Amino acid sequence: MLHRMEHRGPDDHGEVRLERSWLGHRRLSIVDVESGRQPLVTPDGDLWLVGNGEIYNHEEVRSRIGPAEYSTRSDNEVALQLLANHGPDALGQLEGMFALLAAGSDGSFLAARDAVGIKPLYWARADGHVQFASEMAAFDAELQGCVEVFPPGHYWMPEGGLERFAAAVPRGEGSSPTVDRASTAPFPRDPAASAGAACSESERDETREVLVASVERQMMGDVPVGVLLSGGLDSTLVAAIAARKLAERGERLQTFAVGTEGSADLLAARAAA
Repeated sequence: MLHRMEHRGPDDHGEVRLERSWLGHRRLSIVDVESGRQPLVTPDGDLWLVGNGEIYNHEEVRSRIGPAEYSTRSDNEVALQLLANHGPDALGQLEGMFALLAAGSDGSFLAARDAVGIKPLYWARADGHVQFASEMAAFDAELQGCVEVFPPGHYWMPEGGLERFAAAVPRGEGSSPTVDRASTAPFPRDPAASAGAACSESERDETREVLVASVERQMMGDVPVGVLLSGGLDSTLVAAIAARKLAERGERLQTFAVGTEGSADLLAARAAA
């Protein structure tokens, strides 16, 4: 499985076998490039973790956890310490995109995925075994028919099954009953009624503050940040906010675009840049 996942993490790999579990990891180094190698382990060696993604508020959570012995600056080690000190229900404290697996020397095991399902996580249950991966292609051919998407905003433990740790988003009229979204974001209860309605100045200001904060908290890596431009509204807004933030640090934003030479999309992306 690790060999099939090499393209997702070409920088490093690691694995550990415990009593009833095996954890493997392919790393793309973003935070704590030098020492954030996985699997991560608590100082007593009782709990191990592999994670994919970024936890934007890891410094804030680190300060809330209290005294703990850290061996890295990795945001994923904060998730490990949170689990070790406060248990799986505390996962709701994490802001970011993540998929993580944790296994204990006592045979315990946990899988979890961020509230909105930004980071991919799949699982396959067959013949008394459960396997997890970030891509369907990682699973053996005979398991492909058993592979399912792991639900966002949930954690799973063998003894307790699936449990939600993220708050459910209120559904407005017209939303699909088959989509089970989970997040702490305050979506309107009736999107149809609010569509086209004029926003007040305070609502515009609040929207601007949320958008700026959302972009800025994703610029916390130890490697350069770039934006893929299309020339459209979304990527242009993100680029404008990121460029302003980097300018405060004396840095310039790198932007990229992909398309056919001379296409309207590339011309629009160049104008946005």
